[in-house]
Amino acid sequence: MNEFNPPNGETHGAQCLHGPDLHSSCDDMGDHDYPIGPIASTALILLIVAVLFTVFLLTSHQFDGSVRFADPDSHHALDQPATGGFKRRAAILSLGAFSAILFFRSRRSLLWRPNFTTWSILAYVCFAAISVLWADDSALVFRRVVSFLILSFSAFTISLTVPLRKLPIVLLLTTLMFLAVGVFSEIYFGTFLHSMTGLYRFSGTCHPESQAMNCSMIIIASMAVNKTTKKFGLILCCFIVFIGFIFLILTRSRGPFVATIISIIAFRFYTSKNRSNVSFIYGFFLILLLFFLVFGEMSLEFLGNFVLMGRSGHETYDLNGRIPLWNECLEFVLERPLFGHGFQGFWTQNRIEDISRSQGWFLNHSHSNYLETALNLGFLGLFLFLSMIISGWNTALRTYYICQHPELIFCLSFIILVFVDGMITSSIGGLNFLIFFLFIVLFSIARKSSEIESM
Repeated sequence: MNEFNPPNGETHGAQCLHGPDLHSSCDDMGDHDYPIGPIASTALILLIVAVLFTVFLLTSHQFDGSVRFADPDSHHALDQPATGGFKRRAAILSLGAFSAILFFRSRRSLLWRPNFTTWSILAYVCFAAISVLWADDSALVFRRVVSFLILSFSAFTISLTVPLRKLPIVLLLTTLMFLAVGVFSEIYFGTFLHSMTGLYRFSGTCHPESQAMNCSMIIIASMAVNKTTKKFGLILCCFIVFIGFIFLILTRSRGPFVATIISIIAFRFYTSKNRSNVSFIYGFFLILLLFFLVFGEMSLEFLGNFVLMGRSGHETYDLNGRIPLWNECLEFVLERPLFGHGFQGFWTQNRIEDISRSQGWFLNHSHSNYLETALNLGFLGLFLFLSMIISGWNTALRTYYICQHPELIFCLSFIILVFVDGMITSSIGGLNFLIFFLFIVLFSIARKSSEIESM
């Protein structure tokens, strides 16, 4: 395993905990998880990847997605969260059954002692589950809560089964297959690069914003695999990162692009020996992003089409119509400020029609993860969600300072990716692969931290 200098200039042994026994046990671990950690064969890893790819391809993707997006009268269907259907129900139930088998086959010693991160995850999941009691549409919320509980259990089980150092491989293989299917579908329907004007956005089998986050995950996972797997190779890593960036740019999605840049800088900052140079770059980009936030209109006009990624300038000054939308959605948040309208239950058919009519374009989400959470679960649910995210962030960083395992920085970078992107998109508003893998990451961080603390 690569050695990194911990902050404060301390040695690995001193940082690893005080005492000779803990020092030697941490030094002996090398590239491997702790002895009590999960063990998964290559065949099982590939089986998990195949199952996840199949399930989320059926539930969150449409093979003719690029055709739907190109048609102004139907592309909003790509944003519509599925509310039922035999295919979706069968896929989620199959994932639940597969996860149950994995759970009963896993070693019970892997059930770790709960820590704050674990409790924060459970608090959010339980609060989402009981929101059916005050939901506007109890039947709709109940169906989505059941699906959410199955996905949460599946994420928990996979965190027990897959070693933390192999999570980047699972993410990389799954997202690469999503991208490959997306490219094939656009070639099949003749929509791939059909127009290099500002009208074209690569979507593949889903909305461009979702496809952009898929490309972002490819980039982050590839960098992490290069750090955690010696056989991967720098050339292959650079090639995959290059491919990821090409398709990320083709989606013309600014939010995921900025989130990816920040995640990459964070990953390089914590895994680089020479942190002073990375700190300078990191600070420069933060100042630049702050400048965009304060002087958005002038800065975007100055940078022109490169920053706009080929999209018309008037769309950016009000964040593609998001600010008027956020103002209207805030009024609904204040109607039920504490508990919200039920887990993923705000966007009923009547509200979709009313808000779409008032905003002048089709809408079925608020284009902000945090506003979406407040609409569905109120400020209390938003507090629990942010507690879960921040706790995972802090635990990953604290645990990394102890054992210096780069896979923990992968988890941190993934959380940063979701956190930043969520400011202007509802990327985890539905029951999709992104929020599913976020829960895998959070559960894995909690398990890893508990294992280290128990040594």
